[in-house]
Amino acid sequence: MSSSGDIFPQRGEFRSRPRQTRSSSVVSVPYIPDADVLILPKENVGAAATELLQDLIHTHPRNDTVICDEPAMPEGEEGREHAATAKLPWWKRPSPYWLMVVVPFTTSAVGMAAAPRVEIYTVLACNIYRPEYGKHLKLPKNMGHPYEDYVDDVSSILPLPPIALETTPMDLVVSPALKDTIYFAPPVEGWVVPGGLDECASDPKVQAAVATLTLTLATAQGIIACLTTGWWGALSDRRGRKIVMCCSALGMLYADLNLLGVSLFASKLPGGYWLLLVGPIIEGIMGGMTSGAAAAHAYVSDTTEPTARSRAFSLFLGLFFIGIAAGNTIGSIIIRLTGSVLAVFFVAAGMHLFYAFNVWVILPESRPARLMRSSKILYAEELAGLKETQNSGLAQGLLVRLKSTFSFLNPLLLLLPTRVPGGNPLKPARRDWSLTLVAASYGLVHTITGLYSYKIQYALAKFSWTSENVGYYLTLMGVNRAACLMLILPLTIKLFKSKSAAPILTADTPDGGPQPRAGTKNPHSSQFDLNLTRFATFIDVVSYVLMGFADAALPFTMFTLLGSMGVGFAPGILAVALELYSRRGETETGKLFGALSVVNALCSRIIGPAVFGFIYIRTVAIFPAAIFMLSGLICGVAFCFLLCVNLSRHAVQADDIEERVGLLRDEILVSDEQEIAAQTQSNKLTVNENW
Repeated sequence: MSSSGDIFPQRGEFRSRPRQTRSSSVVSVPYIPDADVLILPKENVGAAATELLQDLIHTHPRNDTVICDEPAMPEGEEGREHAATAKLPWWKRPSPYWLMVVVPFTTSAVGMAAAPRVEIYTVLACNIYRPEYGKHLKLPKNMGHPYEDYVDDVSSILPLPPIALETTPMDLVVSPALKDTIYFAPPVEGWVVPGGLDECASDPKVQAAVATLTLTLATAQGIIACLTTGWWGALSDRRGRKIVMCCSALGMLYADLNLLGVSLFASKLPGGYWLLLVGPIIEGIMGGMTSGAAAAHAYVSDTTEPTARSRAFSLFLGLFFIGIAAGNTIGSIIIRLTGSVLAVFFVAAGMHLFYAFNVWVILPESRPARLMRSSKILYAEELAGLKETQNSGLAQGLLVRLKSTFSFLNPLLLLLPTRVPGGNPLKPARRDWSLTLVAASYGLVHTITGLYSYKIQYALAKFSWTSENVGYYLTLMGVNRAACLMLILPLTIKLFKSKSAAPILTADTPDGGPQPRAGTKNPHSSQFDLNLTRFATFIDVVSYVLMGFADAALPFTMFTLLGSMGVGFAPGILAVALELYSRRGETETGKLFGALSVVNALCSRIIGPAVFGFIYIRTVAIFPAAIFMLSGLICGVAFCFLLCVNLSRHAVQADDIEERVGLLRDEILVSDEQEIAAQTQSNKLTVNENW
């Protein structure tokens, strides 16, 4: 822990220079010759001018010491905070490692409960709509369990004397001629899964009930989470990151306990299994996994420098998905050892409780007290302004409150088409739909996230799988996706990504004139990223259609593994979106990723579960594989959108290279251009003597 600063540098560890040396006067600004001087130089262009032009035009790695605007030990309250943090022992200093150690626990709890949750929904629905499927394995009412928990099989027809708990009766043949037999089962403690689970899972009426329940729970949680995520994010700025992560874990803990209670006492509770709806509602109000992940990302951002954040986020996401994949296997092992699917939720609840305890007790707070006070002041001013607006009129107050409620949709305005000038100045500017089409493709593909619950339900019914089998299936799928991301995709990029030469001005020629130097690799080939995204989407189309036609478990699994090769869609589509966004002249990439996150949340948490749930309910009795055909159709539409994206039409002119690259620093910007033009001749003589 003590060496975390070596890998993820903490704030204030970079060298700085005095602010008075960054004057914007003409003398302090390096002289840049006019354009005609560079094309036909009257004097030799020295090394300093060449290096300056090279910095302005090209992006290349540098080994220079990073110079920050903020001093290493700032004055005032911020300086005292840095000094106080540095004096703390290592176990009290905020570090991303504190969070990365416990993240796999909560993600494992989420992964291990995916398949058992669907099986429990099936059992609860079967007890209501098809109770006859499980009669022969349910215990008689006089074998030590309450009367309400069991169905009266044959006692009303043929009364039997009480049977001792320590005895196990043999099957009783009533009439050999009619082959009538009364079957007895040994005493079983705890919650019993009906023996007719295969029949329940394949019954259309039960499947429709399970799909309706899953749709209702997912939609309720998704809507509430989208409405509350912004509030929890603002609360993390005012109160710290710990409280949001802890509340998120407690919400997931309550959802697990609610499922356990409803599963054990569904026959005694009013409303039956529909009380399961309380769990997702409370989890959504408490922020859910969405707000918890956002607060965790903010914690990592608070405790690392910008230069190390990409490495920290990569490690964080890697541990996140490792926990998900490991949770599926752990859940299958627990079911194998205990023989009960409810045991998984006891373990998952314990993991959520362990995570909340570590976050609240052990994890140091990363948000500085100074910044929390500033956020509270801004929030108070915002509330005062909102109150003043509401007092001005009822209609205006309602409009402001409605606008505040749907403020989470504001980032989507960034993705709307913009007007760009065409090649012919006589023609009007045309609309650029490329970024809009990319965002639409991104949302369509993430809509298929709503398929996963119904895919598990389909596998339970089609192939007579159990939760243990589904756990192994999900683990295999996760391992294959990880292998594609970590091995196949990097190797493909290395072998097939184009390597273009970037001309770099040098001063190594005898006459000192600028000469291009080729051979520099270009790691940001946008066209390759676009082709990679198209290929991944096409693979998804093929795999989903084939999964719909698979009649056995083995080809179904093989086609699923084929679809795992489409994991290149996510990094490719983000790279293309970032390239299109930067070619608009924008530099605030955080807004772009925020807009894409809203698209992801809307499509994967609300639209996806609703669409696939409705389709599965309507087609489960006639063609349950329709959900896979719909997935293939959605990916096909996304593929067509990507075919309409043309990066060659977005080429930036040479005179706009300064705006596109964005490498000019504030230190070389001068507010008064007329003053520079007036002193150009005198500066030429001065600078030439210095060079």
